[in-house]
Amino acid sequence: MASLINPYGKVAEVGNAIDHEKVMARRKTRRRITIIAVSSIVLVGVIVGAVVGVTQNNKDDNKSGGNDRSISSAVKAVCDVTLYPDSCFSSLSPLANSNNLKPQDLFKLSIQVALNELSKVSGSFSKNGDLRQKLNVSDPGLTAALDSCHELLSLALDHLNASLSVQGSTIFQSLEELRTWLSSAGTYQQTCIDGINEMSASSGQIVSTNLENSTEFTSNSLAIVTSIESAAASMGTLGSIGRRRLLDEGAPSWLSSVDRKLLTTANNASQQIKADAVVAKDGLKLNLSAKIIAKFTVKSFINGDKWLPGYGVDFKSTL
Repeated sequence: MASLINPYGKVAEVGNAIDHEKVMARRKTRRRITIIAVSSIVLVGVIVGAVVGVTQNNKDDNKSGGNDRSISSAVKAVCDVTLYPDSCFSSLSPLANSNNLKPQDLFKLSIQVALNELSKVSGSFSKNGDLRQKLNVSDPGLTAALDSCHELLSLALDHLNASLSVQGSTIFQSLEELRTWLSSAGTYQQTCIDGINEMSASSGQIVSTNLENSTEFTSNSLAIVTSIESAAASMGTLGSIGRRRLLDEGAPSWLSSVDRKLLTTANNASQQIKADAVVAKDGLKLNLSAKIIAKFTVKSFINGDKWLPGYGVDFKSTL
């Protein structure tokens, strides 16, 4: 029986076990290599994607940054002509979303800012407004001043609305009107403050604080349109439009531009009218026929029962 037993059986089993372990080890090694290779490929892909993304973001940021700088420069250049450049810049910058903005575009934005601010605070001056709760409304004088303020601010809003309604293409033809409207809007607000101050210095300070932003924004708009007018005039853009001064036309400086234009139109029309008849210097002798004279009635020329002496025309009470 002993001769039938393989003396190398255990050795063979050990050898087989070793071979099996080697095979398993090689498999594990190959698996690790595969995992490492795949991980490396994924890592490279992630790195490349990150680099490309960062590069693109940098390009976009640079482009966006360039646009932002361009917009900021445009806004700053316009706001530098105002009395309150800081409030001008801080109020217009968030609204300026194009690097192709022209001064007249920023001017319209400045009016919108002033209008929005004044609309917001003017309601507090109404009879049920918040401002009246802060002040001593039992004082009749102060109550009357607040009522006047409410009316003045309504007028200021009307002038700001009128300024905003001017279309961009006609701004250069309306520069004088714009200056007049904006100047009036600022004056109305300051008059409100002064009226409250006369009643109570402490109340005047509260009102002045409430209207601080709107008065500054209105002043900024006026300064911007004045700058636009000066620049346009220096370049000859205005031509014969809107830049002629009131005193140059023989009109007083306080005359409004609307009245000035009316007088100018009437003056131009009178120069083109040809007289149908001439009044003679020797008394009231007119070179008119009695038939023509009979059509008119001028009571100041009545002499007795005759309208004009020497013509025998009876006075008529109607034309």
